[in-house]
Amino acid sequence: WPEEFQPTLQPCTSEYIAGVLDVAHRLREALCASLLKGVAVDELSNMFHPRPHWAVKLISYPPYQASGNDNYQGVGPHTDTNFLTLVLQDDVGGLQVFAKGKWIDVPTHGPDVLVCNLGEQAEILSDGYFLATPHRVIRRSSDVPRISVPFFYNPKLSAKIRPTASLSKENDDKGSFLPWERPVQRKHWRMKNNSMLQTVGDNTFKSLARSHPTVFEKHHSDLCILGDGRIVKRGEK
Repeated sequence: WPEEFQPTLQPCTSEYIAGVLDVAHRLREALCASLLKGVAVDELSNMFHPRPHWAVKLISYPPYQASGNDNYQGVGPHTDTNFLTLVLQDDVGGLQVFAKGKWIDVPTHGPDVLVCNLGEQAEILSDGYFLATPHRVIRRSSDVPRISVPFFYNPKLSAKIRPTASLSKENDDKGSFLPWERPVQRKHWRMKNNSMLQTVGDNTFKSLARSHPTVFEKHHSDLCILGDGRIVKRGEK
């Protein structure tokens, strides 16, 4: 930690993490309760205990002046590989999500509001009832930096992500699932050739390899990432 010139960074960050981790726990319980009728809210607790795997990023996008109608691409379209992401952002704006067939701006209400994006693990665990949230960052003209603090919340790294018998629509003989279906004609953005890997560690590793290819190459020169996101030893397919 840069204690010499930012002595409050570590205590402030630690306090924030403790608070947002509690929010993530509560959201996980609420998602489980809303998905199933008559099932305990801790249905998925064993995947997150003894402690969940989480990561936080402190991101500062430098000031930017757009030319003409072009917007600088801050982060390309993607879905997070984790269970859910909570994003603290300032009022500069630029975060967009794909909803109802188009990209829309996420309202900027400053640090009083957390933005929640569902990840691929939530989609797999719910057998498709919840969809991973496609999102991207478009850089908008601003004289000040854009600050974003995403918190990535996952089950433990060893957990295997798949619908359990009680979470599978195919085995639902008790009518536990809510009687809801998504319109077939609704368009939902998907990354091409993207494997949703079942193990939390594998899916997290996929995100690292795609987001930071130079770091991946430096520290894992014996591995390579395939087009669909799977990571294998060099020479294997």
